Amino acid sequence: MLEEYLSNPMTPNEQMLQQGLPLQDEAHVVFWSEIIENTEGTPLQKMQECLPQLCIAIKEDVSQSKSYKNAVLRGVPFADAGFDEIAEYEDPDAISLHMYTHDAGSLPVVETSNYNDFVHLNRAMASKCEPVHIADGIHAAFIAGLPNPGRMLQLQDEASQRGEPWGSAMQRLLQEDKTNFYDKIVLMHTSPYGNVPASNVGLSEQDWVQKSSLLRVEHEMTHYATNRMLGSFRLNIHDELLADFMGFTTSLGIFSADLFFLAMGIDGDFIPENCRFRNYCQALDEDEMQNVLLMSRRPAANIEKLSNVLPDGFPRSEVLLALGVYGIEEMGEDSFPEHFLEAFA
Repeated sequence: MLEEYLSNPMTPNEQMLQQGLPLQDEAHVVFWSEIIENTEGTPLQKMQECLPQLCIAIKEDVSQSKSYKNAVLRGVPFADAGFDEIAEYEDPDAISLHMYTHDAGSLPVVETSNYNDFVHLNRAMASKCEPVHIADGIHAAFIAGLPNPGRMLQLQDEASQRGEPWGSAMQRLLQEDKTNFYDKIVLMHTSPYGNVPASNVGLSEQDWVQKSSLLRVEHEMTHYATNRMLGSFRLNIHDELLADFMGFTTSLGIFSADLFFLAMGIDGDFIPENCRFRNYCQALDEDEMQNVLLMSRRPAANIEKLSNVLPDGFPRSEVLLALGVYGIEEMGEDSFPEHFLEAFA
């Protein structure tokens, strides 16, 4: 299991990258841009109109119910799907929705300052409204494969207006772009990154929270970027090093190995229960997890060295593409910073 975990499946998607950067937005982005700019209501109300998942109360096995399947898979309006209650949010007015532009393509970003609402939104969109456990240090998520019944109904209407049978239209749209039916979205909780106090980074609480939001969105967009440009996104410490490198350098100007592990919830060589680090080692046993922690120390230190010598305004996507093809073990070699800089130059 450890050998598989340490392998690196990332390889440049040459066909995709031939388009040049920034990449063309995926199919769902136009729909979300329209929702953000040209529909009425609060951000939560706008999303509930097309995502009935956000109206469903979080309950065990609710995704197996006829009501859930009616609303989410068949596009039956929530009011007619058979539910006997509607989801409640602690601070619905604190939920925001905006579009974030990136070289990998734009994505809608949902953010809330209420942690319990963040957990609810995460379960609703990423876990089919099931009460899955969310680790204490998790305050953001890149969500892919999100069914959007509202957009499906829009596509059905468009096919009907063209006189195209829905069955053939669905097959054609799936072949053209899977994001015609499955959305991708970034979800974030407004809070200090990794629960790290502002005093640990030498900033005021307000500045640290602001920088944490930028760090988070760049972190999650990096997962999107490796998924599109390098063909892989995994719950893996390799992915987290790349994402934090991009997030830290955007928000703070440099990458800090100490801050990386602190935000992972790591205390020295001890891996606490329910810390964020465990979320990225779920398939490993305790000994293997300890090995990953020890093995990730050197790559983190090497990436910190890189961040100190790369010039301001370095070509971020090009650096990510170049870094991504190196696995954890290669990144941990003593000569890696010098070798990378020579190869990248």
